[in-house]
Amino acid sequence: MSVLCPVCRKEIDPDDVNVAADVAFCRACNNAAKLSAIAEEFSERREAARSRLTVTEETDGDASIPAPDLANPPKGCWYRDDGLEARVGATCRSLAGAAFMLFFTLFWNGVVSVFVVINVASTLVHLGVAVPAWFPSPKGNTAPNMPLGMTLFLWLFLTPFILIGAFTAAMALTSLFGHVEVRVRDTHGTVFTGVGPVGWKRRFDVANVRGVAIGQTSWKENNQTKPVIVIEADKTIRFGSMLHQKHRTFVAGALRNLLAVHK
Repeated sequence: MSVLCPVCRKEIDPDDVNVAADVAFCRACNNAAKLSAIAEEFSERREAARSRLTVTEETDGDASIPAPDLANPPKGCWYRDDGLEARVGATCRSLAGAAFMLFFTLFWNGVVSVFVVINVASTLVHLGVAVPAWFPSPKGNTAPNMPLGMTLFLWLFLTPFILIGAFTAAMALTSLFGHVEVRVRDTHGTVFTGVGPVGWKRRFDVANVRGVAIGQTSWKENNQTKPVIVIEADKTIRFGSMLHQKHRTFVAGALRNLLAVHK
């Protein structure tokens, strides 16, 4: 168990914990507390969270998330617990989704890149830099004759289109190589979505988990919401919209068991 300071809630270094003397000293706030009192508080928080933990299914009409076989997870899913940290996750791989996103990304960025190239050439001219002969400008190394105001306006106009192109490219990569993983270590929980080590991390307090459910996204695709895993804790975290239904169900069920075990 990680020892958290009851005052500043920061983790106390193991070297500053004296079990024999029943004392834990926090160097962050210079506070000394009884180790037994900290352990008792931790136990009370776990029991309180366990009594609040509910698992419901909000889609497909099912009454509950089925209990998963943690020893034999579906292909593309995993559950690992080494006693210090537990991990449950699944791959986001979808060849059909990746093919669609890749096609859309290439089409979108191909159109946007024409305007970006023109504006880059104009920007170089206004900065007093000669356009290289190899630069793919429509006029070769002769930049388009655009005034500075128009060049600046075009950058502002193109920015959201460039961001959309970057987002679709990230979605295509996630559909090919991405994964979702939840890590739990003592009272610290982390939800990760991304490719390799690069992605989006969101943290939650395990002791404050009130429920785990299959919910719906707050946004719509083709005028429809998509199912997601919802963790209700000190904050509400929704994730897993790109997971296959079988993977999503396993991760949600494994989280139910995992969070209950850690309370």
